[in-house]
Formats: sequence, C-alpha cells, structure tokens
Amino acid sequence: IYILYLDVLFLCFFSSSLSLFLFFFFFLMLRRPPRSTLSSSSAASDVYKRQALDNSIIIFINTNVTEDTTWDINGANITTTMINTYHSEVTMSCVGPFTTSSRLLIDQTTSYGPFSFSCSSDILGSTMTITNSNIFSFAILQTVFQYGSSLLLSNSTIGSITVNIVRVYDTSTMTLATVVSSGTLTLDDLKADAVASILFSNFILTGESEVSAIILSSSSTLTFLNTMITVSYTHL
Repeated sequence: IYILYLDVLFLCFFSSSLSLFLFFFFFLMLRRPPRSTLSSSSAASDVYKRQALDNSIIIFINTNVTEDTTWDINGANITTTMINTYHSEVTMSCVGPFTTSSRLLIDQTTSYGPFSFSCSSDILGSTMTITNSNIFSFAILQTVFQYGSSLLLSNSTIGSITVNIVRVYDTSTMTLATVVSSGTLTLDDLKADAVASILFSNFILTGESEVSAIILSSSSTLTFLNTMITVSYTHL
C-alpha cells in the first residue's frame, strides 16, 4: 500500500509538471513574434526613407511627422504637397529629370528641423513654392532651374537660408517675397542667365549675410525691393 501511494503521488506530480510545462511552452510559442517581423526602429526607417519615381504623388495634409524624412526623387512628373503639416528634418534629393508638370508645394507648414533640396539633374519647367510657413532653415544646393522653372519663398519665416551653386536659366525665376529670416543668408555661386530673374522683395534679414558671388548675364535681372542686404555681384 505504501509503494502504491508513492506511485500515485509520483504520477500526480509528473502529470501536473507536464501540464505546466506544456502550458508555458505553447504560451511562449504564441507570444513569440515571427522572424520576419521588423523592429520598431527598422520599420520607422522603412516608412520615412522613400523613393519617388515617375508620376509619383506625395501628399502630407494635417499631419505631424516626428521622424526625419528623406525623399530620393528619381523620375519625372512628380507632385509633392505639404499643407498644414508639422515636420522634423526634411531632405529631398533629385537624381532624375524634374520635368514640366512636377511641383513642390509647402503651405502652412512648420518644420522643426532643416529643409534641404538638391538636384544633380536640371529642373525643367517646374515649380517649387514655400508659402505661409515657418521653416527652421532652408537650403537649396547644386540645382539648375531651366525653361521657365520657378522657386518661390513667400509670406514665411525662415531661420537660415542657403543658396549654393544654383543656376537660374532660360526665363526661370527665383523669388523671395515677404520673408523674414532671423539666421544667416548665404548666397554662394548664384548665377542667372538667358533672361532669368532673381527678386528679393520685402525681405527682412535680422541676421547676417554671407554673399560670395552673384553672376548675371544675357539680359538677366537682379532686383532688391524694400530690402536691405549687403551683396556683391558681377554683370557680364
């Protein structure tokens, strides 16, 4: 009887332990994520680093984007719209032709970090507009505007403004109108050619200006209206 009693206790203990082990094993298997699941950091990186190809449409409306955003623009006929949007750092890099129907519109937008745009190929007959916005800093780098393209900054408050190695050709325009800049205005190697125009109108600069070269040729115009900036330029 004593031996039988021990056997019963052993069987009860063994069955209880086995049940407990199986319970935790299946619980952990259910809780374990699949190996293909992205971590939160890699998923965020995947979301905010995108490539825009031909005929792409990028729209941010009433949006708060807390992560840095990088767009690699590699195509034509691309429309980018940001309206009533809060952004961290924004970087746009154009490696393909930015042709006639391409458009960048930033309206009623606040950028808490730098906004920069660069284009290794020419911008052809396209428009870039920043209006009614508050931008931490704006930089346009190594970009050529051709065939009636336009860059317009208007009715906005912008920290520092950097224009570096920019060409405005073939009736294209670059306009800064009713803009308040509290940082540094840097114009480095800016050239207008072939009836192009550069206009500063009602431009208020409370910081410093660093102007190294503005070159005008072929009936191009440089106009300062209600603006006080110290610059040097060459007319060819």
